[in-house]
Amino acid sequence: MDPETTRLIGKTAFDLANDVAKQLITLSTAVLALSITFTKDVLKDAAHGPQLVLRLCWLLYLLSICFGVWTMLALTGTLMPVDPVAQPPSLSFGGNVRLPAALQVVAFVMATVFIIMYGWRSVRTQRQPNGHNKDGDCSDRSNR
Repeated sequence: MDPETTRLIGKTAFDLANDVAKQLITLSTAVLALSITFTKDVLKDAAHGPQLVLRLCWLLYLLSICFGVWTMLALTGTLMPVDPVAQPPSLSFGGNVRLPAALQVVAFVMATVFIIMYGWRSVRTQRQPNGHNKDGDCSDRSNR
């Protein structure tokens, strides 16, 4: 490959990695902000188990945001090292970028899975054993 093509591929890879980090930070921040904003409505009658899951989600989304910032800082450091003469910019991602990027994705996916579990558990715990939900309606509408 000629040097210009290599440079263009490297620039595109760094831009895409930076964009992925930004998107996951944005999504994590949005879910975190919305779920915290509506906590009073969401947790008012929730059992202790689902509350723990929601708090774990918040922690994981917060970690995802932190790992995303770390990734973006590592990308910047890779593109502009402290001493560019002694250490020219690399066109590959080292462990300094791969580790926080992988941790960001893992934290985001786990938080998303747990928030789905929280929603599922919250709906299930609202039903009472006598076949009525907390509003007094029959949960099994097929018997009507």
